[in-house]
Amino acid sequence: MALEQFGQKAVEHGVDGCSETEIALLTRLRALKAKPEMAINLFDLGVPLNADGFSQDKIMAVHLALEQEKVIAFGPDNRISILGKLPES
Repeated sequence: MALEQFGQKAVEHGVDGCSETEIALLTRLRALKAKPEMAINLFDLGVPLNADGFSQDKIMAVHLALEQEKVIAFGPDNRISILGKLPES
C-alpha cells in the first residue's frame, strides 16, 4: 500500500489495499459507466462522495494516486479522462 501526501494529511491508497475513499471513488466511476477515453466532470464524483462523508482532501489524494498510476488524467473544464481499465476494488 502506498502513502500519498496531500496538504498536511497522509492518505493511504493503492490498488492492492484500497482505502475506503478509493473504493467509494471507483464505485462511483463504475456507476457513471466510466470507460477509457471518456471524460467525467469532477463535480459528478466529488459532490456525491462529499455527501457520503468523504473529505475533499481524501478524494483529491485518490485522484492524484490514480493519475500517478496512469488510470486517469486531469483535463480542462474540471474533468478527468479515463485512460485505461479501472482497478478492481
